[in-house]
Formats: sequence, structure tokens, C-alpha cells
Amino acid sequence: MKRALRIGCVLLAALAWGWHPALAVDGMTICSTASWKIERGEGWASYACSVPCAGPWSTCTHPTSETKGANGQPLTTLAFTADRMGGELRWNGPLLGEYTAGLASHPGGNGEAYPEERAKPMSTFRLDLERQGLVVIDIRWQKGAKAGKVGAYGWFSRSSPQGVTLRDLTRRPALVLEWARDNLVPADKKFGTLGCSGGSVATYAAVAWHGLDSKIDYQLLTGGPPVAWDPAAICTGEAAETEPKGICESDPALACTSDPQCAAGAQCAFPRPAPRNARARLDVAGLRALVDYVTGQSKVCSEGKAIAALRMSSLRETAGHVRVDHPVDFIVNTHSGTLPSPTGLIVTNDTAGTITYTAGRTYSSISTTDPAGKTWNTHPGIHCSWMADPSYLADTVYGMILRGLKLPAPARE
Repeated sequence: MKRALRIGCVLLAALAWGWHPALAVDGMTICSTASWKIERGEGWASYACSVPCAGPWSTCTHPTSETKGANGQPLTTLAFTADRMGGELRWNGPLLGEYTAGLASHPGGNGEAYPEERAKPMSTFRLDLERQGLVVIDIRWQKGAKAGKVGAYGWFSRSSPQGVTLRDLTRRPALVLEWARDNLVPADKKFGTLGCSGGSVATYAAVAWHGLDSKIDYQLLTGGPPVAWDPAAICTGEAAETEPKGICESDPALACTSDPQCAAGAQCAFPRPAPRNARARLDVAGLRALVDYVTGQSKVCSEGKAIAALRMSSLRETAGHVRVDHPVDFIVNTHSGTLPSPTGLIVTNDTAGTITYTAGRTYSSISTTDPAGKTWNTHPGIHCSWMADPSYLADTVYGMILRGLKLPAPARE
């Protein structure tokens, strides 16, 4: 009854704010094994299951060979394709009888690595969440189209030579998240998402662009979403006329044009790389190259120009005001630290590399009816390095997730 009432309220709210229908699963196919038939051309790749699952999806699961859950049993894996891109899911069995909630984790970068493959402390963090009864669902994608210095585009890969939009590509993770919610998490339990960098694009787009607010009960968005708020601003380095030129990294509601306008020690974040920071320029060059790749252009964004086609890849243009019924937490990394970036690509902090600006503008565009509201949090270090900080994971992120999923915090010893 409670679930039905909640969905009814979501329908009414969606009508008022612009309805995005929930995704059908016709773009997702379960595979019998982690084996795919791949067609490749210059800059694109298209995946299909070598052998589609012929029976119920549960007959096509396989145990992991090494990783075990908190219950001492191997994790379960399942291969799939989503909009012609291959990937895998893995999840743990219940510790005691029944799950208390579900959390889906989407990796950053091109999405080809599980969290602990990039940040070892995430392995312990996963087990801590499992001990609270959560089913922790990890998504991993195949390499996809071949790229230059990044090696492969993963879930960002185009499936044909034609250019696409970020909105098109984010349908893939949205399909997977919807399937996971419907099949792996009890209907009467909360379901949340966690993503950093490209993972925050994937998980937030499921709500902002693909209508999954009725199925998602909590979101932790970190290290972004990068680029997606306004790709044109990242290309040109200048915010749109209606946008603040800069925002304070400590409080994205505060507009600024220089550091002294922000709290002591905080910097003003812009949609362009920090001046006199060669590493930041390289990071932003990589983001611009991704925009060119997705749209099928050659050195347009990379040369500081923007085209009209970027509008459909822009949250500002297509989802500039999003109302949700769940809590949302943000984490950005400010000031460079000693911990490495788990994405392996971006080597500066989020403020220097435009990401604090895009994350902050996204944060300000969200309103929520949930009493827990939304929070803005900063962590010192390179992009996404909070994942490699055991103390921050245990003392801060752990509590955020339990609070967001309405689970009691365990008593401290």
C-alpha cells in the first residue's frame, strides 16, 4: 500500500515537472555466459550475447572465482548487453535471511573496472555495507570502442559511426539500474545508487533523463557529474549568459568571480581549467576529446568551439530543474592530496578540472521532497580519491549511505 501511494505521488509530481516514462527493458538482453559477439569499426563497437540466456535469468548466473561476500560465499555474476554494449553485474547473497536494502555502484571512467580494482579500500567498504544487510550490486562494462590514450571508451562507446548524445548513451546504465532494482532488490526495500566521475553521469542521468525517480530511493553523486551539466561551457571555458561565471567550491549556491568571495581557504570554481595548471589543462583536454568523440566531431570541442548538437547532451538545456522524492548527497574533491585518482585518468582535484563547477550547478538544479534533503560535501584530494581513503569511507560515506537508505546506523564500539 505504501509503495502504491508513493508511486502515485511520483506520478503527480512528474506531471508537474515534466514526465519521463520509465524505461522498457527491450534494450537489455541477458547472456548465458560472459561472452559476446563484437562488431567493430573505427570509433565504434556493437555487442551482442554470444548465446542469449534461454531460460529465467537465474539459470544464467555464475559464481565469482575469487571475490567473496560477507557471508563467506562467492559473489554472483550475470552478463548482459544494454543498447548494444556488453557488461556484467555482480552481487552478494544475503547475510541473514533477507536484504535490508540495495545499493548499485557504477564505476568511473569508461566503466570497465569494479570499484576495488581501482581503490582497494572499497573492498572493505563493500563488506561493511553487506554486514548491514545490503545487497551491493556492482556494474562493469566491456572495453567497447578503441580510443587513444584512454585505451577504450567502455560504456561511452558509440555503436555505429554516427555521432550520438550523452543522453543516448546513458540509457545503457539506466536500463541496467532498472533491471537490478526490479530483479535483485526486494520491492519493499530501498534502492540507492553510488557513482564517481563517469559513474555519477550514469546514475544521475537515470533519474534526470530516463525517468527512474520512482525506482531509486537514494543517490550519492561524487566527482561530478562531469561535463554533462553544460558541455558547451566545458568546450569554450565560458558559462552561458544565464549562468554564474563561477561558484564557491564550499557552497555551490554562492556565485563568485574570484577566490576572496568564497569562505576562507575555499576557491572559486569555473567551467575552465585552473590557470597555470598544466595538469588541469590536460584533464580538461581529455573531457573535451570525449565530447568530440560522443558527438562524432573532429576537434571541435577540443579547439574551444561548441555546436548546437551539444544541447541534447546538456542537463542545463534538457533537465535544468529536477524534482525528486529521495535524498541526494554530493562529494567533490577539492585541493590536491596524496591519494591517487581511482579513475586513473584525471590527475587534478575537481575544482581545478571544471568538475566542481558542473557538479555544483547540477546540485543547485535539484530539489527534493525527502526530509533528509540534499547535502554538499568536500574532501581534500585528487578526483574521486575519497574512494581510496579508508577513514573517510568508514566515518563519513558509510553513514551517508545508511542515512540515505533510511537504515539505522550501527552502534560504534
